[in-house]
Amino acid sequence: MQAKHADADYFEILIRGVCAEHEQLDAALAPLLNRRPAELDPIEHALLLIGSYELREQPELPYRVIVSEAVGLARRFGATDGHKFVNAVLDHAAHLWRPEEAA
Repeated sequence: MQAKHADADYFEILIRGVCAEHEQLDAALAPLLNRRPAELDPIEHALLLIGSYELREQPELPYRVIVSEAVGLARRFGATDGHKFVNAVLDHAAHLWRPEEAA
């Protein structure tokens, strides 16, 4: 099944990048979490990995767009209040990793 408006090329970049940098992304997220990344809900973990990858590797994307997209996906596919967690973690990450943009 293919989503009508999905960018297949960008999706592939994200999947390959997250898979290649999974350990580094988890290490970067760990200080921002109240539990180990492996203990996270799988949907929330995946969204945090994707959002983290975009924050770190896609500087041309505004951080607010990255966070908004992750929150939207968390609302649709995640646990009841998972979107709040995803928002808080990625917003904190953006302020740490993109201080000039998030100021």
